[in-house]
Amino acid sequence: TPSASSSMAGEVDRLQNFQADGTIIKHFLEPSIRAPKRFVESVPEEADNPESWAECLLKITNITNICTVVGNDPSDVLATDLWGDFGKPSDCVGILELEIELLTGRTHQIRGQMAALGFPLVGDVQYGGAVPNSSSEYMKNCRGRAEGFLDSET
Repeated sequence: TPSASSSMAGEVDRLQNFQADGTIIKHFLEPSIRAPKRFVESVPEEADNPESWAECLLKITNITNICTVVGNDPSDVLATDLWGDFGKPSDCVGILELEIELLTGRTHQIRGQMAALGFPLVGDVQYGGAVPNSSSEYMKNCRGRAEGFLDSET
């Protein structure tokens, strides 16, 4: 069984290859009003109305700030800074900061496509980037934490 860090390294390599190759990442968005939306690599053959599935395209233009969030004191501090004492998904071993170029203009597609690739956004409960917790204290403490932490100079 590969360690969490070697698994993370392989997944990060995959994203770095997308960036280096200029790969356009394509998913199709299921026509639905419910959330979370379903993003798939190809329209299912059994789809009732295949032409109604929206094509979503994006490119990864930059990858920075690759950090682990498990395994040592600095990682534990980072995890607490991002998610508080509750909220980090149990299978999350690392984070990274991406710059994305949307090619189809659907802003919510970043959330769905990155989750479909196995990289949900930090704090995104609907797409797997956080464990749901409806306590008002958690919501107050987590609002904007990832952006503030990643943009800070410390």
